[in-house]
Amino acid sequence: MRFGRFRAVPGAVAVLAAVGLTAACGGNSDAVCGEAKAAYQAYMTQIRTVPAAQSKPWQAPTDQLAAKIAALAKKADDKKLRTVLNDEAGKLRTASAAVATGDVKGLNATLAETPRRLGAVCD
Repeated sequence: MRFGRFRAVPGAVAVLAAVGLTAACGGNSDAVCGEAKAAYQAYMTQIRTVPAAQSKPWQAPTDQLAAKIAALAKKADDKKLRTVLNDEAGKLRTASAAVATGDVKGLNATLAETPRRLGAVCD
């Protein structure tokens, strides 16, 4: 799906691949990383139904993802995972506000960087 210079689905697919590498985490990290993967899958499902030519409808699914990631951060036992998830949630909230005005650069950048950040703590 393309929205201007924004490609949500490819970025989200990369997120799922990175978050899927959860085998070596300790504590409840496996469960939290798995839930993060499920949250991004749900996000992908939602954004596939949103018209690419309209920016405002992208805000609600992005806000929901930010809320879910923030809740997972609170749940995480691992300090590094908690920090990364809190950072992701903040970036998603910031990007969501901008998306509502038609600026998709922040969301595009956030989704592009997420696989590296989450993959570093979830693999």
